[in-house]
Amino acid sequence: MITELELKAAIKNPANARVSEKHPYPFYGKKGSGANKSINFETRYTYPKGGKQRTASVGTYPKDSIKVIRERVKVVHDLVANGKDPKLDKRRQTYTVALDGSFNTYCEKWLSSEFNGRQEKYRRRVRRNLSAICKELGTFQIAEISAQDLIEAIRKQIKSPHEQSRVVRHLDGVFRYADIIADTRRNPAHTIKEKFPEPKPKSRPAIIDEAPFIRMIRDVLEHPGKPQTQILFPVTLLTFARIGELIPGRWDEIDWKERIWHIPNNRCADGENRIKTHKNQTVADPHDIYLTDQLLVLLQNLSQITGDNEYMFPRLSTKTKNPFMHRETLQKRINGTKNGAWKGVQCEHGFRSNVSTWATKNFKDMPYRKEAIALASGREMDGVEYVYNRHGYWQEQCEIWQLWANYIESILPYPIEEIGVRASD
Repeated sequence: MITELELKAAIKNPANARVSEKHPYPFYGKKGSGANKSINFETRYTYPKGGKQRTASVGTYPKDSIKVIRERVKVVHDLVANGKDPKLDKRRQTYTVALDGSFNTYCEKWLSSEFNGRQEKYRRRVRRNLSAICKELGTFQIAEISAQDLIEAIRKQIKSPHEQSRVVRHLDGVFRYADIIADTRRNPAHTIKEKFPEPKPKSRPAIIDEAPFIRMIRDVLEHPGKPQTQILFPVTLLTFARIGELIPGRWDEIDWKERIWHIPNNRCADGENRIKTHKNQTVADPHDIYLTDQLLVLLQNLSQITGDNEYMFPRLSTKTKNPFMHRETLQKRINGTKNGAWKGVQCEHGFRSNVSTWATKNFKDMPYRKEAIALASGREMDGVEYVYNRHGYWQEQCEIWQLWANYIESILPYPIEEIGVRASD
């Protein structure tokens, strides 16, 4: 057995010293390099049975006595003998010492561990919803909360069906976290999911018939406004890209020679660039937009107005935090046209439906039409086939953009060269 005398001699040894003990449980210690005056002890174990050998730290001498270290070695091997993972058990002990067991405490710990790096707006919404539930259940011990407690708290504090469904998902995360950390072995949030189903998403309004579609374009173009907002409308219509990808566009993203607008990586639907951190977050992959003949004309008109600015669509008010237009600017223009005649009838996101329906009706036999429209919209193709298919269908995308631009130009109320020139406040 290792003695105190042996340990002290090992610490004084200028070379890296190693000490070990084999019975009743094997463990070993190794002195740190240089002037380090401590010995770090570890023990090896196999978990699960037949798996890889692992290492567990059991203490540092002289901070921990050799007696304490032996007791820790015994705990590790006893846990393995009982079919438990020593590392997980150690983590549970560490957290349960720090936590008071209340629902409020576990919510805070889950938020800090789960939402690091996520966008602040989303974090605030999750925190707001959980804080509302904590008003009812915050002081409860998490192991004592029942499914009925959660149902009553959600219905009392959260009124929106969408938010109710979201908060159930978040509560599920909190209880899963508590089970991992404190071995609560219960998750009442999982059992109430069917009580708060996810509402079916509403389809984005889009005009399918040609006659009202032409009238809508004419009315929106003739609606009073800034020249750049008048140009934003046909730019969005011709590209059928997400508005959050277009409004923060910078002039250095335009390649005039190659006729390409490069949309950068990770530009989110709200116009900001960030890393995608969860599966439901709308974040665009990098993709290119072909500058059709008509789009070139519009951007040249726009460059006469905002070409001196870094952004193609700079903000219209100093009250907004972003240096570019608010993402609702275009929709407000559509909604305000003809005293709200097109409100709820056509939205800017619905331009994707417009082009898809038009292409299906007029070019149903076009090869790879579906793929071209999806990729031109900045979307990923779903399905196993497209996981392995790396073809970009760029020529097909360009063809769709140009055919659509030709059609839109043919139904405009006046020449495309005059858009942005006729606008007035």
